[in-house]
Amino acid sequence: MAPLLLLLLLLVRTISAALVVQCGNVLDPGTLSTVLRPAIHVAQSFLHGNCSHNQALDDNVLRIATWPTYANISSEMTVTLHLIGYGYGLPLCASDPAQRAEWYNRLARLTGYEIVMNRPVPFLVPRDYLGFSVAGAGLTLSPPEGRLLSQPQASTAAYGHFRSWETLQLAVPAAPGLLSSNLSLAGCPAPYLARTQTSRHRIIAAKGLTVVSDVDDTLRQSEIWDFRRGLQRTFLYPFTPWASMPKAFAQWHARIPDTHFHYTSDVPETSHEYYVNGLTQWYPPGTYDFRAIDVSTYAELMNSRYWNVRRLMETFPQRRFILLGDTSTATNMEAYGRLAKEYPDQVQCIILRNVDATVPANWGRPNLSLLPADKLILFNVSTELYRKRMLNVLEDIASGELSGCGGLQTGTAGMDVGGWWSGIQSYATAAWRLNMCWMLCEGRPDKQRCAFDRTERKFKVEK
Repeated sequence: MAPLLLLLLLLVRTISAALVVQCGNVLDPGTLSTVLRPAIHVAQSFLHGNCSHNQALDDNVLRIATWPTYANISSEMTVTLHLIGYGYGLPLCASDPAQRAEWYNRLARLTGYEIVMNRPVPFLVPRDYLGFSVAGAGLTLSPPEGRLLSQPQASTAAYGHFRSWETLQLAVPAAPGLLSSNLSLAGCPAPYLARTQTSRHRIIAAKGLTVVSDVDDTLRQSEIWDFRRGLQRTFLYPFTPWASMPKAFAQWHARIPDTHFHYTSDVPETSHEYYVNGLTQWYPPGTYDFRAIDVSTYAELMNSRYWNVRRLMETFPQRRFILLGDTSTATNMEAYGRLAKEYPDQVQCIILRNVDATVPANWGRPNLSLLPADKLILFNVSTELYRKRMLNVLEDIASGELSGCGGLQTGTAGMDVGGWWSGIQSYATAAWRLNMCWMLCEGRPDKQRCAFDRTERKFKVEK
């Protein structure tokens, strides 16, 4: 169910981008984008209702969204910046909480759920989801420190997404730290005005330890295995950390201060603000990757995590990596397994939360057969991650004195049953629970065991 929900959220953002501000020519979007376009435009009308139709942009301002990314030291006096984000414009109605509430209700109905909210809630649905995409716009990057060897040649794609690598020459020798630049869209006709956004890049040393961590149900309580709860926790509830993971990461950071934390999620990049703000509040500073608003390539659409982490590892070939995730997210197992096979010298250890150990409601049965058993640690509770032995192993991995998991590997714990059998088990469990929910009829209690409940008579805001 989790992959279906994530694909739905991506489609929702793509749908939301059906209204486009055209600033210039766009490269061939590809066959996949062309095939999806008619369905995208039909569904867009349903989701947005009247919000985006015949609506003027707020002050005719074209905005740019970006988040902290990484930069590598390419020579003594230069760094290469990873530039990523998307261009968008907001219709006047996008700031109206009632319009965002209606957008969420339409999304819920699209998935078959009936969500009734009988009191005001502090809406977290990003305004970006109701925005226009800015296609064919150029980029202007103005770093206050040093100078660019050339201005970015990239432009925004059909749905606003952009990615490029830019080399910056510094006035002083390059060193790890945070670098900020001014970034804006360029080449859009009047009456549109481009708003400048601060682009932040964390310069990472060539050697050291990088912890790549999934977010949902690893660092954040998401309950992605439940459609309704997953939607609520993504669009309505505040960012809630899972268990004592903030303490675990604080201990890791204290023991190895120069650790690079890289947070990655499969949610569309339009949710970046919610994730970045929540992670900044609870976890050490780091860099981020999300699912790009780009349907031109099937590979990146279906497994963005693999490609995002692969780019990171290829940028820092001498760094050592620990990959952290959970067993409820199928893309974790697939991406981490491929990366461990393709980059065995860099991937030292894969640490996964065993969701089944503490959440009976999770109907998915993980397939760990793709993961190397000698580099795998399964943990049940977050306190296991800051025990003394674990901290010592992490320190030895960072220093290069130790390879692998330092004797802490648990193997697959019998969950290496293979993809087909894992899928059969998952769907059989889902079918049984779905039938149980239906048999309980209207009187069924709203409990975790009824994870497919499609009614909610009263919306409750969790503390």
